[in-house]
Amino acid sequence: MGYGYGIMTNIEKPMTYYHSGYVKGSPSLNIFYPETKTSVIILSNIADEEKGKNLIFKPYAEIKKITDAIENSVVQMTKSLVKM
Repeated sequence: MGYGYGIMTNIEKPMTYYHSGYVKGSPSLNIFYPETKTSVIILSNIADEEKGKNLIFKPYAEIKKITDAIENSVVQMTKSLVKM
C-alpha cells in the first residue's frame, strides 16, 4: 500500500527524519530530531486545493526551517553546558 513510504532525512545539521501526508484538505508533517529525541507534528484541516500541493506545504517548509534553527541552537547550548 505504500503507507509511510518515502521517509526523508537531512544530510546537513540538524539530523532530521520527516514525512508529510495529505488527505483531501488535511496536510500534515512529522519531523523527528534524533539527537534530542524531539518530534514536531503539524496537522491541519484547512487547505486550498486549487493552489496545488506545493503551495499547501509551503508554510510547513517554513516551519521546518524554524524548527531546524531551534534544534541547532538547543544542541549547541547543550554541548556548551557539557563542556563547562
